[in-house]
Amino acid sequence: MIKKLVCSLFGCSIDKQPIATKYNFNGEDIEYLFLVFEDDAIIVWVDADYDTDWRSIGALSIESEESLHRTKALAAVIEATPNKHHSSEVKICFKRLIGEALVCALKNDTEGAERVIKDARNYINTRNAEVSRLWTLRCNGILGILELVAISSIWLLRSSLDILLTRNGFLAILVLFWGCLGASASLIFRIGKERTSPESGIELHCLEVVSRHFVGGISAALLFTFIRAGFILKGFDSDQLINLFGISILGGCSERIIPVMLSKIEQNHKEEKK
Repeated sequence: MIKKLVCSLFGCSIDKQPIATKYNFNGEDIEYLFLVFEDDAIIVWVDADYDTDWRSIGALSIESEESLHRTKALAAVIEATPNKHHSSEVKICFKRLIGEALVCALKNDTEGAERVIKDARNYINTRNAEVSRLWTLRCNGILGILELVAISSIWLLRSSLDILLTRNGFLAILVLFWGCLGASASLIFRIGKERTSPESGIELHCLEVVSRHFVGGISAALLFTFIRAGFILKGFDSDQLINLFGISILGGCSERIIPVMLSKIEQNHKEEKK
């Protein structure tokens, strides 16, 4: 139940195993999920374990043997690319491309086999990038919703929190969650430009997103603290919520905000000593 919930939230594949079809080729019984190619002398298929296999009647020519060995070596490299998280449809399409490359090799078309192998590599890399972005964006969206709920709760309880935590404490908590939202927005803007891969799994993707939100919140809180202490942006009206909201989003969006602030404080300290 928990696995299904996690998979539904993050879009990982839990589809059922397709039913293999039994077939007799030259007296040998085989089972395939997808029949890539068949003629009187050659058959290439994707089996129930999503492996690409082939059989031929008679010996292959020396040229075909060499082409086949080269193609199998190239195929072995891209088959090592993680793809278990994909749906059966995507895995079959990926393996079908490898099967088409084997057909080209068996027909002594080395150049054609290499082109198809390249297409297979591009196909699985593109699908992997899509899955990685999906995991990241869904985790980011879930955290963003939780942060909005927290901000709404804090705002509804503002009168009590203002007394309980003092004005500075109340504003600091508000700024912290606003900074998390800034980090969420930054992640959405950057996700298309970053090179992503699902090889690390859902857990590390979620941990990375949580870490970015945490750093965004801490950055916004430190920025608020430095402003209130008068280290930076002297004269800035930090009691106006709209000003705090803008500076918090900025602090959450910028991963470089903390080193920049520390550098500014150090520079001001040196100037005061002079």
